[in-house]
Amino acid sequence: MINRNNPSPPKPYRMALPDFKLNVEPSQLAPLAAILRRHDYTESGVRGLLQNFDNGEMIGDRLPYYKWQCDQNPSPLATLTKFFLLGEGATREELLELLGMDLCVALQDCDALIGYDGVFTSKVVLYPCQGYYLFTDYWYVIGHQTKGKIYEIGTDSYVLARTTPRVGVKNALDLCTGSGIHAIMSAAAAPSKAVDINPRALEYTKANAALNSVEVETFLGDLFTALESEETFDLITMNPPFVPSPDPDVVLIHRSPGETGEEVSHRVVSSLNDRLDENGLFSMILEYPVMEGELYVDRLEKWLGGDGTGWGIAVLWYVHRELSEYVVSHIGPVESYLETFNNYLDSYKKHGITAIRFASVFIKKLPPGHPNWKVMERVAPWPREDVKDDIHVWLDCLTRYNDPTWRPAPDWKPKLSRYYKSAWRDWDDERGVMEATDDNWLPTTRVDAHATDLLMRLKKGEKTVAELQADWLEDGMDEASLLQAFRTLGALRGLE
Repeated sequence: MINRNNPSPPKPYRMALPDFKLNVEPSQLAPLAAILRRHDYTESGVRGLLQNFDNGEMIGDRLPYYKWQCDQNPSPLATLTKFFLLGEGATREELLELLGMDLCVALQDCDALIGYDGVFTSKVVLYPCQGYYLFTDYWYVIGHQTKGKIYEIGTDSYVLARTTPRVGVKNALDLCTGSGIHAIMSAAAAPSKAVDINPRALEYTKANAALNSVEVETFLGDLFTALESEETFDLITMNPPFVPSPDPDVVLIHRSPGETGEEVSHRVVSSLNDRLDENGLFSMILEYPVMEGELYVDRLEKWLGGDGTGWGIAVLWYVHRELSEYVVSHIGPVESYLETFNNYLDSYKKHGITAIRFASVFIKKLPPGHPNWKVMERVAPWPREDVKDDIHVWLDCLTRYNDPTWRPAPDWKPKLSRYYKSAWRDWDDERGVMEATDDNWLPTTRVDAHATDLLMRLKKGEKTVAELQADWLEDGMDEASLLQAFRTLGALRGLE
């Protein structure tokens, strides 16, 4: 091992779960982040080095290609990428040159390093994400069915990180925290708490908080019951287990949340009224089951309960997967494979599940008396860059323009927003088409006849709301339809 006395090293690491813990002072681990940034070990840096690499994807069969890319471009970044991301060893001299003795010893004390015959290996993988760094267990540790494993920062984690707004947050809670990624991102803006039922997850969260020089308060237990008080939050994030599993003895890639995959999400959403502040936001990433005869937004609305007021629900779904494809990708290598495969399909069909969709869910607790709003949009591909500021604007627009007290200011000169590059009337059905810009994660959108009429008027040149209203009334249309047209376009982020 690397230490100041340089004793004989142990046998090589053989893909067992490491006893990873923050066994050093947080200040001893924090310098690693600065070193990684100095050598461009970032999302963009790693993507540029490896090529054809999307942060969050499984390395899998592309591992040899990625190692080859590093070998073709030797640099400190390539060495760090091979060591912390690809599972490649590094010499004692390489590590000491890049990290220094003190940091190497600190990583060793955390059970993150192991060495043999002068070659050292990282027992944990280290992901860059949104300017932060996260240790997790390697994707190949023993096997994807390993109980207690801390899962890698996959597409779901990256999408939740890229889409969750944290504007004006006063306090935050992350449920099913895993590596602690979302609690850590929240901690940069406000006091942050993290909950997980797996003790290893909280050890990773503590170490990752130290690595990123933030503070996160951790709680071991089952969702909200783990907390020591009835505290409410401005922001609650969650990346729950979500794979439907009829057989609890078959350990899937994700811990089973029941036969429909909704046990955890249902429990949390049903409790939001007691845990979310007014105007607070719940942000979740998951794969949800498509049920016969029911939209997912309607199912979420039922879970929230109440009298139909006070909640805004937005679902952005990215990928639609047929059941057979989904089962193949999740049951893993098990005995009696065909029997297990058929059991899962039969269970899904029994519960009315017709497909599985990968989606972001946003639930906003609105002021008392505010009418519900709910939207469901297909977005392709999923966000590969940071869009959380745009999401914040979108949710704000949905709330503002669905408020029955909202009225446009008479001197306002509305125009088509930057999120859309053009608008026109489809003469086949008389509806308007708002063509999204290339970087808009919302799709090209169709609107009704009144909204279309307002779009066409806006295209003719800037006028105040008072002038538009006068023209509108002169053409024989009523004021209520104009107000509704403003609401329709505004809720789509279509006006500025």
